[in-house]
Amino acid sequence: MKKKNLLSIGIVFGLSACANLHSVSLTQVPADRSHPIEASATSWGILELYGSNEFVTEAVDGLREKCPEGRITGVYTKYDGRSYFLWGTRTVTAKAFCEARKS
Repeated sequence: MKKKNLLSIGIVFGLSACANLHSVSLTQVPADRSHPIEASATSWGILELYGSNEFVTEAVDGLREKCPEGRITGVYTKYDGRSYFLWGTRTVTAKAFCEARKS
């Protein structure tokens, strides 16, 4: 009976989590919103200790890859985190619009 209770407690702690929204930003939204693009990147750490913030660059590069010949406008970014019992994740999501460059 003790092993079963200990296992149940371990499962509860392992599955419990908190979600936090750290920041949101928005630039001017263009009139032409016909080409939406989106990119995101995630980082994880143990005991809320993270190695670097390079994952943010991955999200920015993801937007650039989806709009190689155009202009990125109307950028909406969201930075959120989730904390679990012994580890956590951070996610940056960037949504924008790809406008054709004017010649």
